[in-house]
Amino acid sequence: MKIAFALLLFALPVAAHAESGVTKCDLEGYANDHDPKGTNLRSGPSVTAPVIGHLPPLHADDAAQTDIGAEFVIVGSKNGWLEIEDATDGPFNEKPTYRFKGPAWISGTLVDFTIGSNKMYAAPSYKSPVVTALSGEDAGGAWGPDSFNVTRVYGCSGHFADISGITPTKIKKTYRGWVGRTCSNQVTTCDPGEEANLP
Repeated sequence: MKIAFALLLFALPVAAHAESGVTKCDLEGYANDHDPKGTNLRSGPSVTAPVIGHLPPLHADDAAQTDIGAEFVIVGSKNGWLEIEDATDGPFNEKPTYRFKGPAWISGTLVDFTIGSNKMYAAPSYKSPVVTALSGEDAGGAWGPDSFNVTRVYGCSGHFADISGITPTKIKKTYRGWVGRTCSNQVTTCDPGEEANLP
């Protein structure tokens, strides 16, 4: 009975308390935590906030031919933490075996996503200055934005994310800036969305 009760608590949705100063976001991402114990979900954007749930750890998936993590919707950010909802996990292309409704908070150091935006910007706008291209010759021959290695998520605003990452080219460089059209697809690409229609 104790074991069954513990497993039930693991997946129960627990509402996080209301938090002031949160930037609203509309993104999707996934957990990139190699800790075999899984990822702590907290009631607020702080390491001292109570743990209210966990995400399963990254796990090898034969169908995906890679390690995959739990996927979720990102609805807010504050101080390097991301507020998430509707987390799911399970075998690739199959019905999820884990669900966490949320909301809850996760450190941006443990979050990743695939990028659809072809450029990194200085601000959360496609009209802001370009920090670097993420595909083509201007990016040193990078295959595409989905091959850009996200190392940290600092925050988000709307459908933009403030990240740092490393180019996948032979001469690796680290950049920080804003990217749009992220998604939680771990084995395919993202739709670049409105950026693709810009002049």
